[in-house]
Amino acid sequence: MLTECQVWAHEVREVFPALNKYIVLAGYGNVPKKVLGYMESRVIRNNGSSKLVLQKKRGKRIKKLRREYKVVLSKELKKIEDLVLRRQVVLYTIVSKLMQIEKEDWLKSNNPYNKVKKKKISSVLVEEESLERYNYLREKEKLPKIESIQEINSGINEIINHLKIK
Repeated sequence: MLTECQVWAHEVREVFPALNKYIVLAGYGNVPKKVLGYMESRVIRNNGSSKLVLQKKRGKRIKKLRREYKVVLSKELKKIEDLVLRRQVVLYTIVSKLMQIEKEDWLKSNNPYNKVKKKKISSVLVEEESLERYNYLREKEKLPKIESIQEINSGINEIINHLKIK
C-alpha cells in the first residue's frame, strides 16, 4: 500500500518527465534537526529481485543499471494536522529535491573541485525553476501562485516554529 508521501511523489513526477528513467521513492524517516529532508541514491544491480537490462551493440554486451533515489522527509512533518498544509510542505520539499536530481546539482555538490562557486550559482537557478514547477502544481489545484522563494521559506519556517520542530 502506498503512503501519502509516495502518492504525492508520484503526482510531482508529472512535472519531471526527464526523471521517468529513474526510480523515485519518498517517505518519512529520521532526519537531522532543522532539515526538512534529504536524498539517498543507489544503483540497482542484478541481485535476483531486480532485472538487469542487457543490450547488444557491435558484439559487446552493455549493462544498463537503473538508479534509485529516495527522498527522506522529516517524520516531524507528520505533526502538521492540516492535511492540505502538510501536503504543500511535502510537495515543495519533493520538488526541490527532484530538481536537484534533474539538474545533477546533487552530484556536482559532491565534487570537491570548485564546490562552493558552482554550488552558489546553480542552487539559485535550481530554486527559481523549482518554484516555477511548484506553482504549476498549485495551479492544478486552483491555489494562488507564490511569487518568491522567500515567501515559501518564511511560511515553512513559521510552520516549523509553530510545531516546535527546531
